This record gives sequence, C-alpha cells and structure tokens, in this order.
Amino acid sequence: MFQQIQTLVYFPEEGSGIKVKILEAMLMQCAVVTNSTGLEGMDASVTDHIVLASSIEEAVSQALSLVESPEGLQNRGLSGRQYVIEHHDPTQSFAKLQKIYQTMVKTKV
Repeated sequence: MFQQIQTLVYFPEEGSGIKVKILEAMLMQCAVVTNSTGLEGMDASVTDHIVLASSIEEAVSQALSLVESPEGLQNRGLSGRQYVIEHHDPTQSFAKLQKIYQTMVKTKV
C-alpha cells in the first residue's frame, strides 16, 4: 500500500508507543502528517522528518501543501526513510538491548 501513496495522514486520538504504520510509511518514502499522539515513543528529532499538526484541519491542509509541492514531498519522503534507517534499524535496536542486558548482568555479579 505504501508504495502506491505519497503521503500518510495519521491522526490518532489516543494510543501509546511507536506507531509501526508511521515507520513503515517513512521507510517506503511516504511523507507523514500526524499529531503528537502519532509521535509517541519516537525520538524528538523525528519532527524534522514528519509534519506535525495539532488539528485534523491542519493535517489536511499540510497534506495538501505536500501534494502540491512534488519536490518538498520527495524531500520529506527521503528524509523520513533516512530517519528510520538511522534510528529504528533492527540491528541497532538489538545492539542497544544487548548492551542493557550486559550492564544488568555485570551489576548482579
């Protein structure tokens, strides 16, 4: 699906944790428009790669602005993909978890 769209507007009213659909869209170079709930669990620097909106009307307006600017849309898509690669790569996540577990084992010894 994400290969066929250019922009994802995701405006959840509640939720917790990282929204996988946002990461998937970003990885497929879709521009993303969301609210602060959509950003929960993500690094603060993600706002450089995602368009943040405070109301559904603003989200629609932002999405339309992106669609009307092919260059901006492409730049946002590439930027989002790079963010996911740098911050949510499974290898990096595993390395972080492994480091935490090693620290826990060392403190028990």
